[in-house]
Amino acid sequence: CQRSFNTARGLRDHQHSNFHNLCVICDKDFNSSTDLESHKVTQHGYCDSCEEFLGTYTQLRKHDVEEHGYCDKCARYLGTRKQLQQHDVDKHGYCGSSGCKKYLGSSQSLKDHDILEHGFCDD
Repeated sequence: CQRSFNTARGLRDHQHSNFHNLCVICDKDFNSSTDLESHKVTQHGYCDSCEEFLGTYTQLRKHDVEEHGYCDKCARYLGTRKQLQQHDVDKHGYCGSSGCKKYLGSSQSLKDHDILEHGFCDD
């Protein structure tokens, strides 16, 4: 872009506008808005839902689970951590018993596991 500006702030505001695909965190420029969005997520942990930068991709993934009930097995947002926990039991056969924390694949396998491993009675 060949525009000139009277102030550094004017230039910076322009660079971060829709005309450029410049990262607001590291000032890296991208060829497309898609590349910029991908960069914000993977490099700075940007959460679209909250419009927050969380620092790293790892922190973003943790945030997604805690705040948005993200299931990484299904790649779905379930809303809340409580909904995620119920989903894990129902869909993935997750055993949340103290010290166990196993994924058994289905709710039926979970029932069998609970009886055999934890002595639970389903009567």
